[in-house]
Amino acid sequence: MPLLILISSIVFLITSFIYVQFSSPPSGDEPHYLIISQTLLKYHSLNVMLDYSNGDYHAFYPYTIDPHLSYGAHGQLMPLHSIGAPILWLLPFYVLGRLGAVFFISLLSILIIVNIYKLLITMNIGATYAFVVSIAYAIASPLYLYSHLTFIEPVGALICIYVLKFPSLEHPTLGAHPFCLF
Repeated sequence: MPLLILISSIVFLITSFIYVQFSSPPSGDEPHYLIISQTLLKYHSLNVMLDYSNGDYHAFYPYTIDPHLSYGAHGQLMPLHSIGAPILWLLPFYVLGRLGAVFFISLLSILIIVNIYKLLITMNIGATYAFVVSIAYAIASPLYLYSHLTFIEPVGALICIYVLKFPSLEHPTLGAHPFCLF
C-alpha cells in the first residue's frame, strides 16, 4: 500500500501543482466555491457579494464573473453553491490559496484510491489485483480528472467508498475499523 500512496501522490499532487501554476484559471463553478472560502476568511461572512463587489476573486480568477446567488429563507443573499467543501478546504486555502484547495481535493482523491484498495482486499481480492485496479482508477478514471479541480464530487466519492468499507452484519470479517480512512 505505501507504493500505491506514493504513486497516487506523485500523479495527483504534481498534476495539481502544474495545473494551478501553469494552466488555465478555475472554470465552471470552481471560482464560486473558492469565492465562498475567500469570503469566509476575509469577511467572516457568507455574504459573497462582498467578494464579488470588491473583485477579491481576482487573486485566483482574472476575469469578471457574474455572482452566483440565491435568497435565503429571510430574504438574505446566500451563495448559490454548497458551502461544505469550501469550509472543508478553508485552512489549506488560507495557507496556499487556490493551490491549497486543489491540494486538499488531491489528498481526498488519494484517500479514495487507498480506500478502493482496502475495499478490494476486504472482498478477498488478491493484493496484486487490488493494486493494479487501484492504480488504474488513479490514472485512468474521472477521479484523476477531478483530483486537480475544486469541485465537491471527490468529497462525495470518499464518503461513498468509505461507507462501503464498514463491516457487514452478515459478514463480520469484512471491512476495516469504521473510523480508519487508511
